[in-house]
Amino acid sequence: MNLFQIILIFFGLSLMLLSSMLYSYRKISKGFLVTLVFSSLILIIVALFPDFTFVLSKILGVSRGADAVVYLAILFLFLMLVRTNIKIMELELKLTKLVRNLAIENAKFPKKNKKRSK
Repeated sequence: MNLFQIILIFFGLSLMLLSSMLYSYRKISKGFLVTLVFSSLILIIVALFPDFTFVLSKILGVSRGADAVVYLAILFLFLMLVRTNIKIMELELKLTKLVRNLAIENAKFPKKNKKRSK
């Protein structure tokens, strides 16, 4: 086992620990926890069994295992980007509704003058 494999295993275990701590503090959702733990497990498996990337590359029709890993990482990052954009749009909508409701509640209407000037 070389130094790079040890670093990958350490990073995978650290990511698992961090994600479980964040979930226990209710900072991330259960779905995101599953995604992080699954990604950590894949990272550890690839670190322990580097030939697995070769098998994966043959399944995906790519010539090298490293290429398959890079392609899957790009796909994963793209999906995370889409998820983040959806969350941002949801937050913008909530903020708009909140500001609108606060503006309606705090609106000050001018009082009508009962005297009419001639």
